[in-house]
Amino acid sequence: EEPFRMARAILDAVPAAALTDYVNRPDCHGRTALHYAFTFWRGRVGQRPPGRSHDPVEVVGGLCAVPGIDPNVTDAFGFAPLHYAAMSDATISAALLLGAGADLHVADALGNTCLGVALHGPNPNFAILLVNKGADTRRNVVPTNRYKPRKADRAVAVAAVAAAPRSPFKMAMTQGWTGLAHLLLGDLDPTRALFDLVDLGKYQMLSSLLETTVSKQQLREHRNAAQQNLFHLLRALQPRITEQVLRRTGPDDTLALMKAPDAAGHTPLHHSIARDCLPLCEHLLEHGVPVEGVPGQACPPLVHAIRHGRHAIVDALLR
Repeated sequence: EEPFRMARAILDAVPAAALTDYVNRPDCHGRTALHYAFTFWRGRVGQRPPGRSHDPVEVVGGLCAVPGIDPNVTDAFGFAPLHYAAMSDATISAALLLGAGADLHVADALGNTCLGVALHGPNPNFAILLVNKGADTRRNVVPTNRYKPRKADRAVAVAAVAAAPRSPFKMAMTQGWTGLAHLLLGDLDPTRALFDLVDLGKYQMLSSLLETTVSKQQLREHRNAAQQNLFHLLRALQPRITEQVLRRTGPDDTLALMKAPDAAGHTPLHHSIARDCLPLCEHLLEHGVPVEGVPGQACPPLVHAIRHGRHAIVDALLR
């Protein structure tokens, strides 16, 4: 209420001819009034309220009503007002910004768009709004601690801890937002989704995807950047997954997938040994993976097991 009254009083005091330039003029941090609408709380500039949700509808609405307002100015840290709206879970303000011409594809210093920021948030509603408005759902997201609620200036001054890029689909599944994940799945390569689900251990949705979406050719031919297939990435014994692959590709192609070395010369058997997953090792052996290994492998499976100290697996390989 108080920031709205202050903003309204200032806007009323500025001559109409100078108003557009006034609201678009950046400060020393590259921020305009729209940026500060999301980082002004209890009279303190540069601070956001505790928690995540903070939707300054009145202030943003008043600023967006100014003719010629530019909602795409990025500050010194690459953040546009829409990024700050995503950090604050300000769904209504975001809709106002989009109505004023905010660009969904502006990226911050990490390469994240407002959708990437929203996928770090507390609930999926903001991300769903952006997807429905045409956000790029194929662009990777860099997971980071940069968007945690704290003083805005300090948030960008500290070194951001960033992880390897993920697909928006994988980010949504990591958050447990299956509804949003299904929405994102429509634009995603199904084999990419398949690998994301294996990596996250989401086997129920993986099983559904195998039955309904992934083709036989995609399953047989797709590899990730490390030249790994589905069986390289399994972290636990999943007989149902093997049965589905068998039904889709046949026994010969399934065995070829189970025996295939990746870019480092490691087969699925090598990976199951490294993960100390005896049931998966036995499962691969039962389906015809040779104990002595295959051409192109980095080392024999037995040597790999001894190097990793997997004594139970060594016994299984020697039987």
